[in-house]
Amino acid sequence: AALCAGCHRRNTPPGPDWWAWACTRLGVAAYSYLEELSRYRGGLRAHDLNLVILDATRRIAELPLNDRKEWALARTADILGRKAAA
Repeated sequence: AALCAGCHRRNTPPGPDWWAWACTRLGVAAYSYLEELSRYRGGLRAHDLNLVILDATRRIAELPLNDRKEWALARTADILGRKAAA
């Protein structure tokens, strides 16, 4: 979940409850990989960013056609446009 640090502390269960929820939602391997990335101090690597983009694109494609999907598609186009320009 993309939240600020304060919202994460207020809205997520501590320790084992969080781990169990995240592993159920993402799978153990994916969550372990994200934990590893969170400890990486050099920033997000291009390969990892591309995997996040592919996953988000897949999830957006699976949304039913409605205002939420239209917003997500517009937001994706904006983000990818800025990424390409960088």
